[in-house]
Amino acid sequence: MVRVGLDHEVAGERLLVGTGLTVDELDRADDAVEASQELAVARNLVGELGDRPGLGLEVATGLGLNSFGLLGFALLSSPTVGDAARIGLRYLNLCHVFVTVSVTVGLNGVRVAFDDDDLPEDVRPFLVERDLAIIIGVLMAGIFGTEAVTRGPDIQLELSLGAERGRPLGEQLSPLSVSYGRPRSVLTFPADLLSAPAPMPDDATARLCERQCHEVVQHRRERHGLAAQVRGRLLRDPGSMPSATDIAAELHVDRRTLHRRLADEETSFRALREETLHGLAAEMLTVLHLSVEETAQRLGYATASAFTHAYTRWAGSPPSRHLPRTEKSPDTRTRIRDEATAVAQVLAGSGDAEARSWGEALTWFAEHIHGDRQQARAAFAERFGVQLPARRA
Repeated sequence: MVRVGLDHEVAGERLLVGTGLTVDELDRADDAVEASQELAVARNLVGELGDRPGLGLEVATGLGLNSFGLLGFALLSSPTVGDAARIGLRYLNLCHVFVTVSVTVGLNGVRVAFDDDDLPEDVRPFLVERDLAIIIGVLMAGIFGTEAVTRGPDIQLELSLGAERGRPLGEQLSPLSVSYGRPRSVLTFPADLLSAPAPMPDDATARLCERQCHEVVQHRRERHGLAAQVRGRLLRDPGSMPSATDIAAELHVDRRTLHRRLADEETSFRALREETLHGLAAEMLTVLHLSVEETAQRLGYATASAFTHAYTRWAGSPPSRHLPRTEKSPDTRTRIRDEATAVAQVLAGSGDAEARSWGEALTWFAEHIHGDRQQARAAFAERFGVQLPARRA
């Protein structure tokens, strides 16, 4: 999309407003470009050039199956068109499209529906034109091969775009039979096309490319997926976590789109929220050695009992089971830490090197005080190589 804007003499900086990217970073961004950034570019492009018919087509101009890397090779080398369609549908997110695609195979043929209900109104026509140009005009045309021409009249496309807005796309997809102004964009074709061979069938290559596509998707989910973004936002302020509506607004998508895309990543907002809360609670209880009351307060629970109920649901046991056996009260821990710090300051200010060393050690001990005395002594010994004497009875 940036290339199209630049071709129309729109400054790259204007096209990238709101993305956090620069023109120089685009070549290095690769799969780090997120859906919210693409949406921002789409809005900037339409805002600069207007929602002109054919603008979405320009984005797809010059693309072929080889433009989509591993996915393109997987489609080309699939044994049949049906196999290629299965792979394409599974890894369509690698193409950065926004429409939702669903496929139904019946007695009357194959029906491919393109749902655009979740697309923002201001860029919906542009994104529908662009996405269908890529999915039908590049991906499907590539795997159909010559069948797309010889069987063109048997392939029908209903467009949600009106005749004036959708005609450039319809003409580009000739010889398909195209109608305009329909409730939903739908492509239908005879089911026997699924059994036709793909352009370059090679089962071993197809399996290898599909496996690598899966690895790319997993990598994106871990590093740049929507779930990672949501989890990061939830961690930003654990005591006052935002709602799904709040996060959707920050990502410039509506709530339905947020839930749908999280479902595509095999998770949900509720699951991410509870996973985040559970992880934080476990760290506070077992690492920071906070009390149940302190943990509940830090995580924004109104009462300790409400937190206990939630934690038991997550972990299968109450949080008290995860506390050190001899947990000390906050007041006791504070008193011990203050006394240790005071002694450490005296030793650290001494002119004796050994005393200063013990002062530094005691300072560390004060900062890492544990409720369990044995655990504290073991940690001290590991850090300084000195075994503290056991407390006398």
